[in-house]
Amino acid sequence: MAPGHGRRCPLFVAQEPSGHGDGLPVRITPHGGAASDQVIRLSTDVRIHFRAYTTCVQSTEWHIDSELLFGRRHVITGPVREPSPSGRENVFRIKKYIGSSEAREYKLMSCGGDGNSCQDLGVFRDGKGGAWFLGATEPYHVVVFKKAPSTV
Repeated sequence: MAPGHGRRCPLFVAQEPSGHGDGLPVRITPHGGAASDQVIRLSTDVRIHFRAYTTCVQSTEWHIDSELLFGRRHVITGPVREPSPSGRENVFRIKKYIGSSEAREYKLMSCGGDGNSCQDLGVFRDGKGGAWFLGATEPYHVVVFKKAPSTV
């Protein structure tokens, strides 16, 4: 998580500065399912939130921001400021990345709107060449999941 574009809150979903760290742990739950559900199926609707504390007094759940910054929509944390009629700003999907021999590579997609169309999520630098933010952009960003310690 990182502040961005002159705002302290909400926090933007961003890549570790080095690009090589493990980052913060996340909790992924089926969208519309119980938080205790432990099986996440590929290509199904999920919700994602950080398992971390922040200086912002708000949720760490991810959603696509309705505001275009630098021509892109960012993934941010906290409450949805301007919900769409569908209310699906916090809906994501995890898809298997095809194109590598690594069995644990995936891509993340945002599936707001009608739920039938999803958009790949990629990382891009802010307008000042600083942090790498996650947002609706090409090319998509390949991720690898790693089980987080249960104490977080």
